[in-house]
Amino acid sequence: MELALQQARRAPLVGEVPIGAVLVSDNHVIAAAHNYREISQDPTAHAEILIIRKA
Repeated sequence: MELALQQARRAPLVGEVPIGAVLVSDNHVIAAAHNYREISQDPTAHAEILIIRKA
């Protein structure tokens, strides 16, 4: 949870909405991200979608 909150805190620094997400499997972090909708101009670039793409 702390890693997701860290991601969320990074988002406003680059002009994004403060949403973070982390994908974990067997206590290993697979992917972590924050929203990139505004930067990328991609309406699907939500943190949850980005971690699935990274996995």
